[in-house]
Amino acid sequence: STRLATTFDDHPVRIWDVKTVEPNFVLQRHTSSVWDVEFSPDGSLLLSAASMDSTVKIWDVSTGVMIMSLEGHSYAVTTACFSPCGRYIVSASRDRTVRLWRTSDGSCVERFLQHRKSVWRVFFFPDGKTLAFGDQDGTVAVRR
Repeated sequence: STRLATTFDDHPVRIWDVKTVEPNFVLQRHTSSVWDVEFSPDGSLLLSAASMDSTVKIWDVSTGVMIMSLEGHSYAVTTACFSPCGRYIVSASRDRTVRLWRTSDGSCVERFLQHRKSVWRVFFFPDGKTLAFGDQDGTVAVRR
């Protein structure tokens, strides 16, 4: 791809053109610092996971327009990622939950509650069906 997404502290997310080293878009719909950004597998979407506003936002990379906001976590979202097929997003939060969302309509498909501490990392295995998530005390859970 010829795009790069960046975020830092309270700065907005920027989508850069790596050839011109100029920002294509500055995305400013979060109300607090963004902790994670990731492009969809086909490069058409960008997700941004914000800390204290407890949301994950999905953006159209070609226009910079926010498509939807995934809301449901009750505390800071720490990270999020797309599934390998791009049809799902998994997000983790300091509310000790992991949520699986449908990319097409933003619906929450499943909520995982087994952690006793804040969840800091989530990962889809290449098969697209297996999830791993790790929490603050080092516990890692794998779900299929």
